[in-house]
Formats: sequence, C-alpha cells, structure tokens
Amino acid sequence: MLTLEHFTTGGPLSTPAVVDLAERLVRLAPAGITKASFLSGTPEACDEAVRQAREYHHRGGEPDRYTILSVIGGDYGRTLAGAALDGSRTHDGIGPLLDGFVHVPPPTGATGDTESLGVAESLDALRAEIERVGGQAFIRSA
Repeated sequence: MLTLEHFTTGGPLSTPAVVDLAERLVRLAPAGITKASFLSGTPEACDEAVRQAREYHHRGGEPDRYTILSVIGGDYGRTLAGAALDGSRTHDGIGPLLDGFVHVPPPTGATGDTESLGVAESLDALRAEIERVGGQAFIRSA
C-alpha cells in the first residue's frame, strides 16, 4: 500500500516546508508581526484581507472605519466578500451583498497617463463616499 508523507485539508494541519516558510516570513516581517498563515487562493485571501482591515480599525477604537475601496471587475474570488469587492452587476439575484465597499473604475489607459487611468472618476467616487460617512468638513474642492 502507498502512503503519503504529508496531507492537508486546510485548518491547523501543515507540513514542515510550510512551517519553515512561515517562520522565515515572520523573521523578515516588520516588528510586531508574529504569525504567518497560508490560504488556499484568491477567495480566501480577499475575504481575509477585508476581515483583517476591518478588525484592525475596530480594535483600534474606530469601528466605523470599515469602508473598502476596490476596482470594479477585479478578480476577488467567488465568495460574498468577493462579489461585494467586484462591484459589477453580474451578481444580481444572490441577495444583499456586504456593506461598506466603494468601487472605482479600473485603469484602462494604454499610455498609463493619469487622465486615461480614470483617476478623476476614482477620486470623485472616493469624495462622495467620504461625504456620505460624514467627512464633508474636510473636503476641499480643487
């Protein structure tokens, strides 16, 4: 009978190579980072990034600071957080998505100049969201 030296199905299971890489990443990370974990792919990574960003501000005493800025049509995976990050209309019919996402157009300019990158539209969307959450006193028109 053949046996596998290592096998994981997620969760707390690991292999020596994964443990070695995690320890190396922690050694190279800025002070205060004491853990590294690996995820199965884009969906888990995007969900975890949203969770960590929101938890960071909540623990820092800013629970109302939860808005995430994302690019419309990006590849964020096929989870509810991924659908909320995506911002496209292709997710109609799956019910309400997570709140707190602002979507900006993707950079589409062939030359890479700021006008063709949709910067004006992106900044306008950001300005509108800041005003919506109560930052109007800090907005100055250019």
